Amino acid sequence: MERAITIENIVDIFYRTINMEQLTDSSPLTDFVNSIPKDPDKRKFLQQLYNLITDKFRYEKGREIGEFKSPQRFLIDEEGDATDYAIFWGVLLTHFNIKYKLKVVSFHDSNVYSHIYPVAELEGEQIVLDSIYGRFNEEHPEITAEKIIHNKKG
Repeated sequence: MERAITIENIVDIFYRTINMEQLTDSSPLTDFVNSIPKDPDKRKFLQQLYNLITDKFRYEKGREIGEFKSPQRFLIDEEGDATDYAIFWGVLLTHFNIKYKLKVVSFHDSNVYSHIYPVAELEGEQIVLDSIYGRFNEEHPEITAEKIIHNKKG
């Protein structure tokens, strides 16, 4: 049975973690960020970043609500659940000054939200970054309900 994501929990966890995460001069996360090739075309850059994340990390079935990996731990383990991916993406998008919002979705019951991912906002274009679905800028066709959570910083 899938676990439900409460919107209140995920908003609190997500933004608290993003705001706490600082890229220091020497950390695995900073090294990872610095290794990413920077393309001036932000859409192309997001495609490259998406491919890198999709290839490097593995999906791990979700844990209890409120249990998540820090971006550093996610990077070291190279696996995580949807919340871990969303938090990691949030740190990267924030670092690269790319506006985004989160989409929390349900696949089976409109009262049970079981998946989360960011949607980048580039010059009016919405870019879906669901690394678990595995298709750049595409959403799973079986979504039955969704909620949008706007980034508090943009």
